[in-house]
Amino acid sequence: MTTDAAARTAPLVPLARALALWLDGVGPVAPVARAPREAIGRVLADPLRAPADVPSAALARRAGHAVAAADTIGASPYAPAFAGSPPPLVAAGAALPAGCDAILPIGAVADGPLPEILAEVAPGTDVRRAGSEARAGAILRAEGARLRALDAAIAQAAGLERVRVREPIVALDGAAQAAVAPLVAALGGRVADIGAPADLAIRIGAAGEGDTILAAGLALSPGEDAALGRDAAGVPLLVLPALASDAIGAALALLPEALARLSGGALATRSGILAEGLSSRGGLAEVALLAEGAQGLVPIAVGDTPLAALARADAFLVVPADLEGFARGAAIAYLPVP
Repeated sequence: MTTDAAARTAPLVPLARALALWLDGVGPVAPVARAPREAIGRVLADPLRAPADVPSAALARRAGHAVAAADTIGASPYAPAFAGSPPPLVAAGAALPAGCDAILPIGAVADGPLPEILAEVAPGTDVRRAGSEARAGAILRAEGARLRALDAAIAQAAGLERVRVREPIVALDGAAQAAVAPLVAALGGRVADIGAPADLAIRIGAAGEGDTILAAGLALSPGEDAALGRDAAGVPLLVLPALASDAIGAALALLPEALARLSGGALATRSGILAEGLSSRGGLAEVALLAEGAQGLVPIAVGDTPLAALARADAFLVVPADLEGFARGAAIAYLPVP
């Protein structure tokens, strides 16, 4: 089955209606366990929780002598406090010996028959107390949030070996692999070859044998040649336009919501101000590419997504078919470019 000019003699399908048909019954996929560094960009199926107090014991924040702060009260080079034994040297990050609650700088202890403490320190000086960074069970990142690289680093530092995320499998044909595989990965999907078990399938130019089209000819630019349906296995199918730049533009409009549904997350919508007016034809939804400027967001292409404009884009939005654009200074909701 193909989506060609003959199929476009019928009226274009409004984008909202097409999306409702396409995503009807689509929900979050089953969670999988991944190492934190392998789960970056995925949506958390459970809250990211500290498995134990962090740190589990008091740690030195820098190298020095571990002491009990009470033993240093009043100490100075002119009136040293005497220690019964040399205060132990500890490395940065090392656990403090029992009875110690502060770090004395290197050089603040003088050797002698009785070691002399030459400075006073307060309890907790240069010490990370047990549980001061996170208590056991503390939520470090909420369920439904996307795991950032920073979150993965935090999870590893907290001792988490696995996190549970939702990782939709997206099967792409060869042309789709070349055109939109990086977008799929950036939006939290795991790329697979067409025909593999998947949660979403993407083809370029034409549907495959056994596929069912629910909406062909979308009131979307670029995307009038796109189609939405189900593949032979019954999973959502996206047929993108044949031209690579149009395929990317249509994918920006259609993929974020589909992958958000499958991931159980929310769209990463942001708010901004237009530095210049944005004009749209009206009558069909149009992808608008935006660049960040000193005074706000600057439209660089509307209804067309040539590669040079895509390369300059920092953000995008889909202008609804019932609007003819936005005035300069208008507040808009947009998505960052993946």
